[in-house]
Amino acid sequence: MGLSFRTRIFRLLMLFAIVPAVLLALLGYYLSTETLVGFGSKSTGEITDLTDYYHGLLYKNLEQVTDAYTHGDTSPGSADFMIEYGTENGDRFYSNDTLIDLEIVASALRTIAREKERGFVALDSLHLQYVSRRLDNDRLLVVGLVHSPQYAALLSGVHREIAAEFSSRELQPTYAVFLGGLFLIVALIMLTAAYFFSSRMSGSLTRPLGDLTTAAKQIAEGDFNQQVPLQGEGEIRLLIESFNRMTLELERATSRLAQTERVAAWRQVARRFAHELKNPLQPILVSLYRIEKLAAENPVWKQIREPLVAATEEVKHLTDLAERFSHLAKLPKPKREPVDIGKLARSVVDLYDKKLSRHNFSMAMPNEELIIETDQDYLREILHNLLQNAIDACTESARIELKVVMTEEGVEIIIHDEGVGMDTATLSSARLPYFTTKEKGTGLGLAIVEKSVAELGGQLFVESERGKGTTVTLNFPEGNI
Repeated sequence: MGLSFRTRIFRLLMLFAIVPAVLLALLGYYLSTETLVGFGSKSTGEITDLTDYYHGLLYKNLEQVTDAYTHGDTSPGSADFMIEYGTENGDRFYSNDTLIDLEIVASALRTIAREKERGFVALDSLHLQYVSRRLDNDRLLVVGLVHSPQYAALLSGVHREIAAEFSSRELQPTYAVFLGGLFLIVALIMLTAAYFFSSRMSGSLTRPLGDLTTAAKQIAEGDFNQQVPLQGEGEIRLLIESFNRMTLELERATSRLAQTERVAAWRQVARRFAHELKNPLQPILVSLYRIEKLAAENPVWKQIREPLVAATEEVKHLTDLAERFSHLAKLPKPKREPVDIGKLARSVVDLYDKKLSRHNFSMAMPNEELIIETDQDYLREILHNLLQNAIDACTESARIELKVVMTEEGVEIIIHDEGVGMDTATLSSARLPYFTTKEKGTGLGLAIVEKSVAELGGQLFVESERGKGTTVTLNFPEGNI
């Protein structure tokens, strides 16, 4: 099985986050290894090269003076001083600068010159550069220059720069580790934040799609009562809202289709039942009338008159029942016209004023006039049936409420009572023709209401709970307004 959509989105987001983190880590490595290599090396390197070159020229001049001395020229020439050490003759001094105390210089150089052939010596404020050469086993020649205090200070600064460079090079591994660690920590923080936000973002994107997929599967299995919780933003939220509207319309269309099919089936049953019932009832009723008339004229038949009346009433009841079944089977086509639903509801309530006065009745209507395209007679008959059912189900002082409300889908008429209510089994059979819980009920009232509502293009919803009451909702779509 392939990766889920959420996993693929998560990996893609993580990839976009990892790339900058890796680049940042590489940048830190580069800065810690390359940038520090050149730190301080350019300026000190140039100065060192320059001073080495200059000192090389001076050493060369000193070497020339030394060579001239060995060939008999005892003058200092370009040198500032010339000292010959010997065991027999002592020290012989030659100098181009009368300000130099050659005895002090000779004393300082004697030991050093024996160990190194060339170099520098710092003596108080003087900075001496010398070249030494052994003439024989007993004689040593030292030729040198005396540099100015400014030059000595410059050279000292170069030495400090060089020392600082070596120090920075010694510290470079430690600083590189610190800088690399710092960049690594920043990269890890970025990766952690990327993981967190990628997880959140992929979840916020795929979770609604997963809910939609689950709901779509349920609908495919025939469960149309599916509503996906609103979540997400933008197009995702709009998609969920559209899906919920679609499932609501699908559920209503399915309910209307089932209701239409059910009504059509019962219409066929009612037509056949009314036909089979009315045919024998009419002759029976005529015969009973004749017997009753004969009994009234003959005193001998007085004792059977009362049973005859009762039989006649029952036959009339059966005839009325047959008429109702006939009415269920042959409801006329509705004649739609503009109807003020509030005015119609008040007129029906007025007919039940005396009965409703014994109950806690309330009515809620919109403030503005509400006109819908419907059949006034159909709607009046529907309200009659439902109000009578509510009254029959309630004891005195029980609450009965009639409401007319505007919704996004259209208009709803709600009749609620706090009567005896119905259990689940009774509620499931309440719409079936000839099913009744009343002692003298025909069981056709709610069946006719359902058929009438269907003819008007609406829907009938009944909710009930034993001991708590019943709520009947009539829903008429927006096209009727």
